[in-house]
Amino acid sequence: MGRRDHTLLMLACQTGLRASELTSLTIGDVHLGTGPHVSCLGKGRKQRITPLATSTVTALKRWIDERGGLPADPLFPTRRGEALSRDGLERRITKHTAAAGQSCSPRRSRPTSCGTPQRCVCCTPASTLP
Repeated sequence: MGRRDHTLLMLACQTGLRASELTSLTIGDVHLGTGPHVSCLGKGRKQRITPLATSTVTALKRWIDERGGLPADPLFPTRRGEALSRDGLERRITKHTAAAGQSCSPRRSRPTSCGTPQRCVCCTPASTLP
């Protein structure tokens, strides 16, 4: 699993963001200083601020340093530099959870954030994944 996908899944599990919120995130939506959080427009165009755990902050810092780009650029781009689509997100989740012997979908995992990081593919350190 690459750094982009690992960071994407880790952020999804930790924050419980909706698929549309994840795919529309830009680099500028991530705030990693004091009180780290992601800021996005949620359902009904409501501003949503979601705090980040230390492990997620570390993963995001590494990804943003590697990725580079401007604040308006997509946080999780495709190879062509465009924002990842909802279908692309679902394929990433399906691929990596299946490889870890788990079953998950954006709809099933969304209502609550991950409560079992020791068993969750998205919360497992990238160095220990297959």
